[in-house]
Order: sequence, then C-alpha cells, then structure tokens
Amino acid sequence: MRKTETESHEAGLGGRRTMIFIGESDALVEAFTLARKAGVIPVEQPDPDLMCVVADEDVLEGACMPLEADVLRQARALGVPCLDPSQAHALMASAVYRAPLGTR
Repeated sequence: MRKTETESHEAGLGGRRTMIFIGESDALVEAFTLARKAGVIPVEQPDPDLMCVVADEDVLEGACMPLEADVLRQARALGVPCLDPSQAHALMASAVYRAPLGTR
C-alpha cells in the first residue's frame, strides 16, 4: 500500500505518517494497533519520508527472510530508524499523549 500526496503532508506526527511493520510477535501487533490509533499508515516499501520501520528483535538481528532483510537494508540506507516493538510503543505513546512530533 502506498501513501498519497495528501496523506504524507497531513498534520500530526511531524507530517511523517507512514511505517513498515515486520514480524508476527504480540508486541509487534500491539505496536501496530497503537500506531493505527495514532493515524499511522502502514506501507510496504521504504522511502525517505517513512517515520520508521518496526520489526521484531529477531528480524532486526538478521534472523529473517531475504525480502525482510532487503526492506531493512533499504530503510537503513535512507536513514530511516529501525525500531523494536517496545521502542515503537514508546514513540507512539509520546505522539498520542503530546503535541505532534516535529523534525528536531
């Protein structure tokens, strides 16, 4: 799923409203649910406007399918943060309970 031009410039979360989710853990599902409640749009391909990639610990450590490793590699090459579910949960909680994130 790709974002539209309008979606990428909407207010909230510093204008960055897309994330990639890789994995199947309960913690990842919880992070995904919280992100959706905050207005995040899940996508499949990395781009420079991506807020972050959220992946299970084993995926971040390289225990993943080649396609998942390629997505992580592309995201990292673009300078996109790659977070584990607990880091993403903290990020989303701060976005939900504070003013929108800016580019600081």
